[in-house]
Amino acid sequence: MYEQLSLIGKERKKDKKNLEIRERLKKYGIASLLDKEAVAFLCDISLEKLDQLETFEDLRNRYQLLPLTKIQKQKIEAIFNISVRIATEKASKDAFIKCPNDIYDLLGEEMRHLKREEFRIVLLNTKNKVLCIKTISIGSLNASIVHPREVLKEAILNSCASFIAVHNHPSAAIPIVASAEDIEITKRLKQASEIIGIQLLDHVILSGNSFLSLRQHGLI
Repeated sequence: MYEQLSLIGKERKKDKKNLEIRERLKKYGIASLLDKEAVAFLCDISLEKLDQLETFEDLRNRYQLLPLTKIQKQKIEAIFNISVRIATEKASKDAFIKCPNDIYDLLGEEMRHLKREEFRIVLLNTKNKVLCIKTISIGSLNASIVHPREVLKEAILNSCASFIAVHNHPSAAIPIVASAEDIEITKRLKQASEIIGIQLLDHVILSGNSFLSLRQHGLI
């Protein structure tokens, strides 16, 4: 009985903290909330569960270990994903691609955290300025998913002069090795793009804190 009363008291204390957050939000807006308070509000998490975390980096590294529901963890993951997408979109507006390192700088921070393989293309103008970035497929990389027609359709619609293929290896294995499938897809894209006069400059594989350029390794 006493244990039940103690638990009820703790729950009321948690509810009071989250209620205070909502009241402050109504009066002063989202800018009035601390980082952890904003996360608690957006993800419907009791503030007490986030008290041990001081920064967003703490949250990114440790949220999977917190006593949260699957939905709450997915909401936290969504916050980070959206924030990185916004940063990537902003960075891409004035980005010029001169070498594979530039691709890593542009997409590495976002794609190294992905749990599944994603195949994207970075579309460039005649001066190698980024026009846009398009996601072609999500999931295991194979020829049936990454078809040249889907890639070249985006290239034509966006009037690009050239493009760079990019995908990630979620395993983060070092050294990065291009699979036979990676090489085959690259050859098919190169052949198809040459027919319509749009150049495939490179195929970059991102994994962890590293990358592999198929062009630098003589595979294009």
